[in-house]
Amino acid sequence: MGSATPAKTKKIHLALPSVPDSAMPLQVPCPQCRQMTPFEGNPHRPFCSERCRRIDLGTWASGGYVIPGRSMEIEEDNVSDVADEEDSEDSE
Repeated sequence: MGSATPAKTKKIHLALPSVPDSAMPLQVPCPQCRQMTPFEGNPHRPFCSERCRRIDLGTWASGGYVIPGRSMEIEEDNVSDVADEEDSEDSE
């Protein structure tokens, strides 16, 4: 039996037009709605609009986004103890 010959592959070279960086503004997806939006000169950056910006802020404020890790809840009884400890450290 004969040896198998490897399939021939063609290399394709694409020529992209040379465009100065300033001619093509950087577009990024809005983190909220995924719409492509300009990065430079956008007052709502990285969001596309004030609406998307506020939706994201509301999600953070309502606890919709959570940073993984151990809970750091402090009981109210201990809050004054912690404040007293900080005050005593400052006076030393």
